[in-house]
Amino acid sequence: VTFENEKGELITEPESNAKFRLPEKEFSRTAGTSWEIASFKVDGTLLARQKVRWFGPDRFLENHGGKDYHFVQGKQRIDFGENEDIYSVFVKVGDTLVWENNRWQVVEPGEDSLGRPLLVVKKVDERLMSFELWDVEGKSKIILNVLKTSEPWTMQNPQVLKSMFKFLGARTRTQSVFEINGERVLLSPSDWLLLTPKGWIKLTDEKEIDDYVKRKLTGTLFIFEGVSRKDDRLAMQGTLYSPSRHEAQQVSLPLQAENKAKPTSKETQDAKEKELKDAKEVADLIGEILAPLNRQDNEVKQIVDTKKPSTAVQTKK
Repeated sequence: VTFENEKGELITEPESNAKFRLPEKEFSRTAGTSWEIASFKVDGTLLARQKVRWFGPDRFLENHGGKDYHFVQGKQRIDFGENEDIYSVFVKVGDTLVWENNRWQVVEPGEDSLGRPLLVVKKVDERLMSFELWDVEGKSKIILNVLKTSEPWTMQNPQVLKSMFKFLGARTRTQSVFEINGERVLLSPSDWLLLTPKGWIKLTDEKEIDDYVKRKLTGTLFIFEGVSRKDDRLAMQGTLYSPSRHEAQQVSLPLQAENKAKPTSKETQDAKEKELKDAKEVADLIGEILAPLNRQDNEVKQIVDTKKPSTAVQTKK
């Protein structure tokens, strides 16, 4: 608590009179009374009855949400409801939510929070998130906890994907043709592929994309980033997102096996014999070409030898 003087100026001196702390005093309700939020009775199971699920940060929106979802950076995503009624809120420690229009919404405490139940995020651990829920009058609160939802993800091994995508060829420098689910599919960088019970589908319809962003359409997502070449081998580059989007994984999938097979011992021996045979044939051919020249050199040498002076004459000279 702070004080102002008769002129409306904040009192700062003496320092002992500048600010006071008031201890919280718990409001005692009449035994047996209870309160509700909409049609939900307030007790320790409230959030569970509102179908709450907490997986962690939303890696997809952090990477691809753009300016519209810049506020999700560094926050935890909490999902309420299910199917068509599902909605998400993004919170960190200290954030306040109010109950309005039959859902929780993040607000700044003040005029926007007056006259509404308040849900305050008090603590976020690795596996547990704790809240304080206050009634409309601010006279009573209850502690609520949410356990982190675990999600077994079988797509973590990129080899699972390798058999699902068959590279057929490049159409342009950026577009590639793949065989997926037995059908030809043209992929360009930033295309989205969603794994459904019927196989992979390419999200192109605006409603499908919007439903995925809003968590009304779920599944493992693969964002295609292109085909690269390294060491004379092609690889499919992209990012995998788990169905809950709390985990992202960069993948590089080889698209063709190396065709250079290791030669057998017999093939190696045959190659060596052929190499020796070829070398012998070349040597014989060179010998035939040089034979006349060698004979001519010998004849010239003999003529020169007959015309040389004796050794005594050479010594005298």
